[in-house]
Amino acid sequence: MHWFLILFISSICNLNAIEPFDVKLRDRTESDSGFVEIRERAEKWDPAETAIIVCDMWDSHHCYNAVKRANEIAPSIDELIQKVRARGGAVIHSPSSCVDFYKSNPARMRAVNAPAATNLPDGISNWMHWISEEEEKAGYPIDHSDGGEDDDPKEHKEWAQKLQSMGLNPRAPWKRQIDSITIDTDRDYITDSGVENWNILENKKIKNVMVLGVHTNMCVLGRPFGLRQLAKNGKNVVLVRDLTDTMYNPKMPPFVSHFAGTDLIVRHIERYVCPTISSEDILGKSFTNFKFDNRPKILFLIGEKEYFTRVTLPSYAEKNLTSKYRLEFRFAKDGQNDFGDLNSALGDADLLFVSVRRRALPGDQLKAIKDYIESSHPVIGIRTSSHAFSLRNKKPPQGHETWENFDPEVFGGNYNDHYGSDKKTFAQAVDTAHRIMDGVNSAEFSTGGSLYKVLPLQKNAHVLMNGRAVGIKGNQPVAWTYRNKFGGKSFYTSLGHKDDFSNSNFIKMLDNAVSWALSKEVQKKNKENRVSRALPHEKVNGALSPRDSTNLISVPDDLAVDLVLSEPIIKQPLHLSFDSKGRLWVVQYIQYPDPAGLKRVSRDKVWRVAYDKVPPPPPYPSGSPFIGKDKISIHEDTNGDGQFDSHKIFVEGLNMVTSVAHDGSGVWVTNPPYLLYYPDNNGDDVPDSDPIVHLEGFGLEDSHSIANSLSIGPDGWIYGAQGSTVSASITSPLLANTQAPVKSMGQNVWRYHPKEHVYEIFAEGGGNAFGLEIDSRGRVYSGHNGGNTRGFHYVLGGYYQKSWGKHGALTNDHAYGYFPAMKNEQVERFTHQFIIYEGNGLPKKYEGKLFGVDVLHNNLVLSEVMDDGSTFKTKDLSRVMSSKDPWFRPVMVTDSPDGSIYVADWYDRQVNHYRNHEGQIDHELGRVYRIRAKENTSFKDKINLKKLSKDDLLEASRSGSRWLRRSALVEIRARYKMNEEKKFETNQPSSATELELFLSSGNLVRIKDIADAGLRGYAVRRIADRGMSEKDRSALIELASLEESPEVVSQLISVSKRMDANDGLEIVKTVLSRDLFDSDPHIPLLIWWSIESKAQSNVDDLKKLFSNNKIWSSKILRKNIIGRVMKRYASEETIEGYLMCAFLLRSAVDEDVKKTLINGFGEALRGKQIGAMPKELLSQFDAAKTLLPLPLRIRINSAGAVNEAISLMSNKNTSNSILVELISTLGSVNSGIAIDAIKALLSRGAHKDVEVSCLAVLSAHCTDKGVKELAFTKVLSSESMIREAALDLLASELSAALFLVERCKEGEFALQTANASIHEKLRAHGDQSINIYLSKLLKNNDSKITDTQEREILRINELVSTGGGNPKNGEKTFTRLCIGCHKMFDKGGEIGPDLTSYQRNDKAALLMSLVAPGAEIREGYENVIIKTKLGTVHSGFLVQNTAKYVAIRELSGASRMFERKQIKSLASTGVSLMPQGLLNGIGDAELKDFFAYLRSTTPPF
Repeated sequence: MHWFLILFISSICNLNAIEPFDVKLRDRTESDSGFVEIRERAEKWDPAETAIIVCDMWDSHHCYNAVKRANEIAPSIDELIQKVRARGGAVIHSPSSCVDFYKSNPARMRAVNAPAATNLPDGISNWMHWISEEEEKAGYPIDHSDGGEDDDPKEHKEWAQKLQSMGLNPRAPWKRQIDSITIDTDRDYITDSGVENWNILENKKIKNVMVLGVHTNMCVLGRPFGLRQLAKNGKNVVLVRDLTDTMYNPKMPPFVSHFAGTDLIVRHIERYVCPTISSEDILGKSFTNFKFDNRPKILFLIGEKEYFTRVTLPSYAEKNLTSKYRLEFRFAKDGQNDFGDLNSALGDADLLFVSVRRRALPGDQLKAIKDYIESSHPVIGIRTSSHAFSLRNKKPPQGHETWENFDPEVFGGNYNDHYGSDKKTFAQAVDTAHRIMDGVNSAEFSTGGSLYKVLPLQKNAHVLMNGRAVGIKGNQPVAWTYRNKFGGKSFYTSLGHKDDFSNSNFIKMLDNAVSWALSKEVQKKNKENRVSRALPHEKVNGALSPRDSTNLISVPDDLAVDLVLSEPIIKQPLHLSFDSKGRLWVVQYIQYPDPAGLKRVSRDKVWRVAYDKVPPPPPYPSGSPFIGKDKISIHEDTNGDGQFDSHKIFVEGLNMVTSVAHDGSGVWVTNPPYLLYYPDNNGDDVPDSDPIVHLEGFGLEDSHSIANSLSIGPDGWIYGAQGSTVSASITSPLLANTQAPVKSMGQNVWRYHPKEHVYEIFAEGGGNAFGLEIDSRGRVYSGHNGGNTRGFHYVLGGYYQKSWGKHGALTNDHAYGYFPAMKNEQVERFTHQFIIYEGNGLPKKYEGKLFGVDVLHNNLVLSEVMDDGSTFKTKDLSRVMSSKDPWFRPVMVTDSPDGSIYVADWYDRQVNHYRNHEGQIDHELGRVYRIRAKENTSFKDKINLKKLSKDDLLEASRSGSRWLRRSALVEIRARYKMNEEKKFETNQPSSATELELFLSSGNLVRIKDIADAGLRGYAVRRIADRGMSEKDRSALIELASLEESPEVVSQLISVSKRMDANDGLEIVKTVLSRDLFDSDPHIPLLIWWSIESKAQSNVDDLKKLFSNNKIWSSKILRKNIIGRVMKRYASEETIEGYLMCAFLLRSAVDEDVKKTLINGFGEALRGKQIGAMPKELLSQFDAAKTLLPLPLRIRINSAGAVNEAISLMSNKNTSNSILVELISTLGSVNSGIAIDAIKALLSRGAHKDVEVSCLAVLSAHCTDKGVKELAFTKVLSSESMIREAALDLLASELSAALFLVERCKEGEFALQTANASIHEKLRAHGDQSINIYLSKLLKNNDSKITDTQEREILRINELVSTGGGNPKNGEKTFTRLCIGCHKMFDKGGEIGPDLTSYQRNDKAALLMSLVAPGAEIREGYENVIIKTKLGTVHSGFLVQNTAKYVAIRELSGASRMFERKQIKSLASTGVSLMPQGLLNGIGDAELKDFFAYLRSTTPPF
């Protein structure tokens, strides 16, 4: 028993032992003969003593080709570090200059807190240029003195512009490590410090280090954590040679391809610095090659010792073939028969080059060689390769095999012996016309080694060269070609002695033989053969197989996940749905991102593309350029085993298809610009006809945002979503009468009535709406592509947040507000699509929970949905599905007939549509998963609603499964008349589906008696949709007085917009009078939108509403409504609008509400010229003059108001804020004495904000010589904001601009120091003398970075990188330099971005913005220039852009408004409003303090 225990314990210990890393180190040394010899040695590394360093794998780069190559190797790097990490190795991420991005990351903290090493090497913090004098003397094998960029100049320029448009520094756009490389926050380290790196290595007792990443010839070698430092200081460091890339431009010496340049650098490292390994040693496979490395690959098998080809052949190949070919060498040492994994090595080889002698190989290796040759690949052999795998018929070792007929079968030879080696040998070409003999001397030349006996050759062998041996009669062929029986080309030469490699004829023959064997037609055929054998994921570097990826997915213990579909059956699945037969339909969005048949005319920085035409609807004739790759497929589990075993295509050749919906008789399809219907009445899965176009006009500008996510609502409407960066102009060709198109810009939820052919926007705004959910109570939702929320709850007629500059304004200029997304705690972006689970297949705890796809972070989020007044909020519970495979990209989740959840996995290395448009997308991959209850393993209960009777369908419509209820309702609508059924056991609905059945048959209980509040709200909406009877209207009005549920009230208010004025306003009045909902998130704004919908058409009705004194006591009215009403009518700037304003003032019941009205009036007309006002309004203003603020009295020309303002301007006690407001207001009235007062105040001097306001007003009077002179004195101000405002003034009018230029020519001001926007304004006048002066003055473009700025950026970067600085002191510098334009911690101006939420830990971006502000501009802050019809020029950034007005915020901080009819042109300049030279004159200590403040996360104390 004792011995058994010992054996058992020993076995357990062996099982638990950590598997070492078996690596093969490769280096180079110079042999005695002068050849450089490649050496390999095998080592076993203890993972606990091993680390891997990821060098500078940034998220972006200034070289576009470098970005593409980094994206290619990143997945393999991630796979390697996962393997190293899993075995216990240390992983160190070293994204230089980006560690601040990770300052709060545990992996960063772990590096910072690593114990200090006691053996810190000297100079470990420094860049190491050379490891030895020997390396320095040898120098680099490539010239990278130009920086190494290998971009096409045009492409590089476009890339730089794109980086700039993305708010990145085109010189140094990196912010972090590329996100396709995973950082394990629990185990990894993040550092770019040599000291910290050494501390980590020593603390972990690391002996062996793998370094990979970019760029080999620069950072990988030289960084403080790079190869040279680690090798010099005693670490067993290696380069992972297949996972690296150089910076090398082929236009520089030695003028080889970029990839050949990388090969040369790897050899340099192996010769002078340290060994290398291949990732194959650990992963079992290597990174094959870069996409644009088009060099054919030659695999050399070298296994013989007699002729020294281990040294001579690689030396020859690397010298002669590197520039044209990829080279891989596999060696079998003496006495060994192992060439490694030849399946991997031959998998991408284009030519096999053999120099092997009498080796029996392991069976799998010889099989790989046979498979390769039998697939018609070319082969070259030299010398002993004629008997490479022959043991002269001796029995091979166990597990090994021979190929005795290799010579005759492959080379067409017949090696049988050789003549004595003591006999001198010669060779001579016999077919000098053959391409292999091109350049080979036709005269006889001496050769090394003995002459082989090879005759007779096979019949079709073609002899190129004969040989002879002295004293031997007759010749023997020494070189020939052969088309072997497998169809491949072969070349063989019996030459190959060491001496032959010094013979130019032999070298030339080998060069030609390689070229001949790799002729284009052969390459093409071989590549096709290889591709045909590969699985789809094997063609995509970094992709895992479907099964391997599935194994990396985690779900809770009570759930299970199944892979149900994958490539090649499906590709790029975007939308999933189930039909009434229980079959899965998949929309395969393979054409994405570019529509077929269209040409890009232009694109903007968010990839909105203008195309040259509108594609016609399908189908397309054969050969049409519009035939796309998209398809709609159907998948069925025919035998109930849970596997989809039947697959068919419903329709293909489509062009930008995003979703489908099933109505029982056919299929609805979003195929922008069209909404199509494919009838299939007989259900044979073949469309009965060409598709019917129901709608046309959906925009195609951004295929990331086009119309999507069809869903048939319980009300029978077809619902869909539209994303944020497209437009629409929708019409239906099925309408009998032509109607005006319904236009929209940006995101919305829309719906279409399939029988009445009515299209309408259900609600407007939101995120990049690419998803739609309708719950069991008919509520409508969509996800969001932003953070801190799970999405939006949409109500009928609601307006939701938009990013106006990017997505366009709301269609209603008078919305005066919008709804935000549903509340959630702070979370990373994003869940663009979700469902609320209402099935009956998952455990009970998942009922009613939100399942949302988080495509960026490779998971599904599970959230609780809770009431928030009339809307909802969410709380995250867990990540219900997550994957360690970074390629897992869930894009849609849906419910199903069996109660499971199905997930569409786009499966790609990234989902960035910028990158997709650049071509970085894999179209061949895609998976679908099922999440089910763990105990649910049976799929026998198949559903086919087509086989159910009406009674069965009615029963199904009351199911606990929402999918089944709604699908049954669709089937009932398709097959029966909805109003036939009169008898129900109850008239109290439990779902929207059941409510529809009751409603259609007249069995619905009175709305007020519906027990469920959500269904009461839905019933309100449905009654309004159907066209209301008198009874319906009375019921809704009654409900408004009784209802206590905020959700129901919000629906009442929403539908009141659609009712006639009497009924709609009666509901509004009733809700206003109740004062129950004043703090609700939605109801106050809904009331306003209802009132506003009648502001133009029903003025008398609104007067009637506001004539009721009781209404004025409403909290909602006073707080949220009445100011907006006043603003709405004042903004019309018409006599009718002003009369309504007078009526409101007259009707107001107290001074507080009058103040609100007056403020609304002022807000409407701020910055605008006020025209003539009716006496009724002036009378009301006069009656309320004690309530009128002075600025309004000035604007309406109240007697004495201007003089009162002038008096205040002269009063030293008047606050600066009041002065600014008064000055701005005086500028809007035509008063000479006011202008004189402003000039006088400016002359005396005042606070900078006051002077800036004076200059802004005086810009309208810059033809006045006195104004010009006064403004120029301010150009010389030491206060930058005043100086810029004065320059703005002088540049805005031609005579003033000429005045400014003349003063500058006289040396009074250096115009080149002015902000670039001033230069643009001056140019905009089109004056030749000004433009000539500027072109001479400004030698560099304002948007570029000068050498001086480059040096200053480097200097300040080095200064602030040392740390230190007092943020409280830095706050003073910020106040002096920046606070006029920027906010920080709620203090400051609003000209530029609020810096509080800006990415201030990005030191490079901060430096770029401060030193070279024109280099990159944040989106939304681009300078625009407006030229008016009066000839003036103004610049700033857009703050308002409506049909009637455009407003800009100028550099001075003042807002200037223009009527569109005043504007001659408006254009973006692409230059920054930030002043140049902002940091000039600031000392080093102050700079440190300033940056300490800018990078502080909280206000300093």
